[in-house]
Amino acid sequence: PGHGYSSTQINRTIGNWPKDDVEPVLNAEGITGNFWVEGTSYGTSHAKAVAHYFRERVEKLHLHVPYLPTRWMQPLLLYFS
Repeated sequence: PGHGYSSTQINRTIGNWPKDDVEPVLNAEGITGNFWVEGTSYGTSHAKAVAHYFRERVEKLHLHVPYLPTRWMQPLLLYFS
């Protein structure tokens, strides 16, 4: 959705990604059971979206260096300006 070398798509959100991109791949590969999701840094937002969309099928969610909005980091004193 406009990250890296992908093209920007107007009105697309990370919330669309599981349905529009992940689900077709799972179907094409014949993956019908449960699975694990993993994400790193800004990819953790995508991993969380997948876990939310496929909540009954995701057995584990592993987030490496998760992205947290600044408003969450400030109260924890994890934000440096």
